[in-house]
Amino acid sequence: MLMRQSGNKKNHKAGMTLIEVLASMTILLIGLLALVTLFPQGMKSAQIAKDLTIASLLAQQKLEDIKREEALWPVGTTAGPTPYVLETGYQWQVSVINAGGSDRLVTVTVTWRDRDYSVQTKI
Repeated sequence: MLMRQSGNKKNHKAGMTLIEVLASMTILLIGLLALVTLFPQGMKSAQIAKDLTIASLLAQQKLEDIKREEALWPVGTTAGPTPYVLETGYQWQVSVINAGGSDRLVTVTVTWRDRDYSVQTKI
């Protein structure tokens, strides 16, 4: 025997009300705005990382030049433009001081756009 359901049940329509749509759009907009504000900070951090990488490579290269030709670098300070510049605007400065006996403390400082990076070694 088949039983039929009576038509007394209410029809429930699936869907979202206008208030639910507005609330979800507001939450989505706040999330997107938070993401958009992160992009300039990321670009700035990437530029700083690039500058530090170039500066450290130039400083290491200058230290290797000094180690290779120690006799050409007497105690004192010499400054000048970086000979192997990947981008313009980088300057180097070398400071050679006595560290006792035959040891010398060599400091190479690379400067660019109001920033600087230093590296030291004893030779």
